[in-house]
Amino acid sequence: MQQVGHHVYVSGIDSLADLCDRLAVEVHRLGWFENKKREEQAKPDPDAGLVQKWDQLSRESCELRAAIKRRINELFRDVNSNGEYRVLLEPRTFSPSKKTLADALDERYSKYAADTFTEEFISAIGEELCKLHS
Repeated sequence: MQQVGHHVYVSGIDSLADLCDRLAVEVHRLGWFENKKREEQAKPDPDAGLVQKWDQLSRESCELRAAIKRRINELFRDVNSNGEYRVLLEPRTFSPSKKTLADALDERYSKYAADTFTEEFISAIGEELCKLHS
């Protein structure tokens, strides 16, 4: 049971990772809209309608960026005051492999390496390396 005042964040909705991801997107969008507005304003005969369009989109993106930053600040205040950060994770229909990528690569290529790099081959390479350094 959740204690009063303790917020449980939801993965994919309002977790810190989600908020930071969305903030990055909005910062990028804001810059893109501002650049489009400046490009149009720099033209010899700028289209006032386009300048207005890019300006409006920029303002909306700026408001959204500010709202996301406020939510991040609220999250940090909540975590600081409660001393915990709880996130409900999405249940998955699959389980991650217990094997790491390194394990899978080792399994796949160790037989290939054993077949390719025989003792005789390794000795020959060693002899050639010794000749180079003599």
